[in-house]
Amino acid sequence: MSSNIAKNTIYLTSASVAQKIFSFIYFTLLARFIGVENTGLYITALSFSSLFSILTDLGLNPVLIREGAKDNQSIAKVLGNILTIKLFLAALAYGVLNLVVYLMGYGAELKELILISGLIMVLDSFSLSFYGALRSLQNLSFESIGVAGGQLVTVIVGLVVLYFKGGVMILLLALAAGSLFNALWGFSALIRRYHLYPRFFFTPALLQTIIRYAAPFALAGIFVKVYSYIDVIMLSKMLGSKAVGWYGVAAKITFAFQFIPMAFAASLYPAMSNFFVHDKERLKTIFERGMLYLAMLALPIGAGLMAIAGIFVTKVYGASYESSILPLQIMAGSLIFSFLGFPIGSLLNACHRQNVQTTAMGATMVLNIIMNLILIPWIGIIGSAFSALAGNFLLMLIGFFWVPKIITMPDKFFWFNLLKVLVSSVVMGFLVWLAQLILINYLQPQGLIKSIAYLGILILFGGFVYTGLLWAWKLISKKDLILIFRKSAE
Repeated sequence: MSSNIAKNTIYLTSASVAQKIFSFIYFTLLARFIGVENTGLYITALSFSSLFSILTDLGLNPVLIREGAKDNQSIAKVLGNILTIKLFLAALAYGVLNLVVYLMGYGAELKELILISGLIMVLDSFSLSFYGALRSLQNLSFESIGVAGGQLVTVIVGLVVLYFKGGVMILLLALAAGSLFNALWGFSALIRRYHLYPRFFFTPALLQTIIRYAAPFALAGIFVKVYSYIDVIMLSKMLGSKAVGWYGVAAKITFAFQFIPMAFAASLYPAMSNFFVHDKERLKTIFERGMLYLAMLALPIGAGLMAIAGIFVTKVYGASYESSILPLQIMAGSLIFSFLGFPIGSLLNACHRQNVQTTAMGATMVLNIIMNLILIPWIGIIGSAFSALAGNFLLMLIGFFWVPKIITMPDKFFWFNLLKVLVSSVVMGFLVWLAQLILINYLQPQGLIKSIAYLGILILFGGFVYTGLLWAWKLISKKDLILIFRKSAE
């Protein structure tokens, strides 16, 4: 069993990394070639469908995974009933999406784009259920191939569209091609591997049970979706598509790193669940290590992004995205709190405090909406960046206040080590910023090759400085350094 879990974790983590890489490269090319205005239209359309996608699931997928895993013989019936609910929910979500877009008075072009993105929302909803059934059978290999493969299909079709200078609508259809691949792949995997034919069932008693179980998950999902996408929708309405384009680039860069804490959380959660029952002391140890290890990754990434934000944005995305620089620097700070919130959230969920996490998400969502309403008219996209920073900080802070109710608070040795990581990151960030001023006199970052070389040198320099400081503080050992270099060589 443990071997199967390890393989599934490796499969899905590898696929997520590949998907994030494909997605980031594709978005970068798209943003550079279609311009700020069209990038804003593209992001707005997808944000609308992503926001309303919660209506197509409402917590059904976690129920499918849990109930199917309990009894594999019941998967077909549970899946069939959930597909029946989703058919209704997908139609409802698409109708509500159309109504909201109409009432908000957007232009004809953006309305059409949002309607196409709504079709992507529906396809992704059914893919989620097919993969949920496969997860309940403890097989993540098909999902892993689908996640990476769907993104690859989008990139290939999208690059062809960019080459022939197609419009934003055709680029959304490229995304729809990837979603269609995912849906067909998950559907066919159930049939080919398990001879499980997805079909619609209507079992009143089972439907009532599914809906009752899904309600708590639905509430948390609504909070997360609104918090994640409401800023873009508010920006699109208050400031227009250009503002969304600038803000979207900063958000995309920071979001590209999210797979790191997600992979950590996937490993921490089952271990925390076990230790909560059997060994509270080890639970405390694993929580502290998780916090420290993620801090050792989050703080240098945040400091590094702040230091090279200017040169990175202008050379990778172009001078027209200069307005993305300050929001990126602010959101780099937000990234730190986001990372540190993952082990806290894992601890709360593993120790039956999921209601606290849900409440924290709700409070974060409300704060984010209020701050955006106040700050966007005042300081524009910088206000949205500060709202994201405050939201991630609040989510982490509320969770951390509950930690002492589960385990004893970390001792001063932990806080001293955290301070060492913070000092190392600040020093590294400052030296990288200083190195830019010196290096630019010797290597003018003009053109693609020189720009990549310039950024590569800065990143490598920052990595060596930070690693050296951690070694000097004795936060990593000689054995750790040898392992790092060996992995790099491989």
